[in-house]
Amino acid sequence: MHVFQGLDSVYALCSPTLCSGDSLNVIAGCLTQGVSYSWHGPNNLISVIPSFSISNAQVVNSGNYYHSVSLYACIAYDTVTTTISQAPVTPSAGSNAPLCPGGNLQLHAFSNTPGVQYSWSGPNSFSSPLSNVNVSNYTSADTGIYSVIASLGNCYTESYVHTDIYSAPQASAVSGAAVPGNNYSTFTPGLINNGDHISCIVKGNLACQLLDTAISNKIYLDIFNNPPPQISISSYPAIYNLGTTVTFKGLIVSSIGNIRYAWEINGAIVPNITTSIYITNTVKMTEFAL
Repeated sequence: MHVFQGLDSVYALCSPTLCSGDSLNVIAGCLTQGVSYSWHGPNNLISVIPSFSISNAQVVNSGNYYHSVSLYACIAYDTVTTTISQAPVTPSAGSNAPLCPGGNLQLHAFSNTPGVQYSWSGPNSFSSPLSNVNVSNYTSADTGIYSVIASLGNCYTESYVHTDIYSAPQASAVSGAAVPGNNYSTFTPGLINNGDHISCIVKGNLACQLLDTAISNKIYLDIFNNPPPQISISSYPAIYNLGTTVTFKGLIVSSIGNIRYAWEINGAIVPNITTSIYITNTVKMTEFAL
């Protein structure tokens, strides 16, 4: 007759409740050395190792896991049970950001799993139980990362939305200004008067039309009332024959600012002569230069 040693402290453990996508860890042990292990479980599971894991466990892995430990003719049995609930499909989430200051931020989320509940949280102590929600009077304090959780029972999935804000437009007048009917950042006026001031008003940028108004510094203009220049001309020689080379010279009597020259013969502009001296050898008796 053979007397076999009994099995000492046989145990089996696993997580009783999980969500789909979690890892199922099944653990067994026995203080007696040299034992053999055997597992049978849902979804045709068979294992001969004392402990194992099922990554990304699904609902089909729910149920009873039967465990046996044997040594010679001695066998001990145990059973562990786990329930794996279906986690919601991860919600798709988005917003209409970026926005202009004062706008209406719209957050939206949707999960294909029926019956889920939503929970939003975000900057500036924001929270909401709705799938679609608005944040009115949007400011820089409302920018950042928003989280939305879709939950079903004890299981949940989560998505994130990052929001930003357009900066308010700024204006600075350097050498031009905007006037009614002018939509450009530079402006050349047709008529300005002494003492006029010019400034630039920005009513918006490409993203924030007519939302923010920024008024630049003012440029004050000092306009000199310049009198027309006075000039006299002389010719050398004073007496000449037909075909003689004659030099005409303009002498400025009074002027303010830069001088530009042009010569005329009998009221017709002489082309390409823009200096104070004009030389010609084709003067006729009836011609005169100005």
